[in-house]
Order: sequence, then structure tokens, then C-alpha cells
Amino acid sequence: MSVVDMKVVQATTVTAGAAGSSAINGATVDMSGFEEIAIIVPVGIVVNGAVTSIKWQEGDTTSPTTDVVGTNITIADTDDDTTKILRIVKPQKRYGRVVVSRATQNATLGAITYVLTGPRTLRPADGSTVVGELHISPAAGTA
Repeated sequence: MSVVDMKVVQATTVTAGAAGSSAINGATVDMSGFEEIAIIVPVGIVVNGAVTSIKWQEGDTTSPTTDVVGTNITIADTDDDTTKILRIVKPQKRYGRVVVSRATQNATLGAITYVLTGPRTLRPADGSTVVGELHISPAAGTA
């Protein structure tokens, strides 16, 4: 896979992941034209006793609400400063979103990112809140 074979979409903001005990619903992503998605969840400080988990929901409309079996990843209260990745290969429905359940104690998360791969067209455009550059075989020297 190369960078021309993926699309990056911001699912949540850093602000949404601020210390708290309420659920976070990620942005809905359209999976049409892609074979796989990786949901990257940076974990900050998780207070002792926090009950936190990540799951994937999908649906036929832009408001997915059906949980996908087996996608529940627990974030332990000892998982400070780690990264969790949930991968979905060949999703069954067109639309999906990440949901982070937080309860009892504060859990802090960074901005959650979707990385879609296996496009059916070359060089899909990244999400509107993602800015980057593409360099193929760049020469060494001053940036």
C-alpha cells in the first residue's frame, strides 16, 4: 500500500476527547469504494476505575447505529499513553462511525482518525479537515 492508496479522515477532535465520562460519537464515514478502515484511537490519561471502550457502528444511512459484533475494545485504566487500533475489513454496510463509551471516571483521548484503504479508484481525496503533502521518492536535502 502506498499513500496514494489511502484516504485519511478526522473522526473526532482533540476537544471532543478532553477528560470526561460521557460517550463520544465519531463522524460518520462513507465506506463506498474502500475495502478496509483502520480506526486509530490515541489514549491519554485514564483515571483509575474508568470504564472505557471502543466499538464500531454501521448502517445504510448517514446515521449508523447498529453495533458490529466483536468490535468492542476495552481501554483499561492502566492504558495511559497508548494507541488502540480497530480494523474493519470488507464492511457490510456503506456508512460507519466509531463510538467511545466512557463511564464512571474520566478518560482522555486524542483526535481519532480513520484511515481508509483499498480504494477502487486511485488517489482518493482526504477529509476536509486533513491537510498533508505527498512526496514520491524525494531527494535528500534541506526541507
